[in-house]
Amino acid sequence: MQKDFVRSSLVIMTAFILTACARAESLPFHVLQRTVFIDLETAEDRLSGFFVISSEAEIGPRFAGYELFPGTYQILENTNFESSFLVFIRVGQIRDNGEVVGVLRKADEVIIQLRSFSIGPGNYETRGYTMPYEIVEIAKVGKWGREIGFMVQVLSDEGKGMSWQTHHFIP
Repeated sequence: MQKDFVRSSLVIMTAFILTACARAESLPFHVLQRTVFIDLETAEDRLSGFFVISSEAEIGPRFAGYELFPGTYQILENTNFESSFLVFIRVGQIRDNGEVVGVLRKADEVIIQLRSFSIGPGNYETRGYTMPYEIVEIAKVGKWGREIGFMVQVLSDEGKGMSWQTHHFIP
């Protein structure tokens, strides 16, 4: 009986250690659209900079009030939500731009890597207030069906920084 208890304790401890030390897995992703829009709808969006869409039913309500390019809704509605989900991410404001360069998953956390870049000397800059965005389709690799934490990790010449985070149920 004591051997069974010790054996069970070792199995539980090993599972805990393996889960805690899980390596980040790279998730396949594809940028569906990279362009600019004029306005943000809610104060939450202004603070977070991104949101997750995991079903077709979330498309209409989530984008109400946004000025999106023609054809954007068709792109969104053509997504296969059985095998992927979408992330709408604000990638900067003109002068300090960025682009999604990687998506990692570690247990119940997804890290979206955003590469920050600035316009270099001798290049031209458009004056005005625009907010570039990317709509990224991320493949559902592995088991989902639970609440997942999402973070944006900004990579720049100065190093790494976490900018935004949210949670969303991914079926």
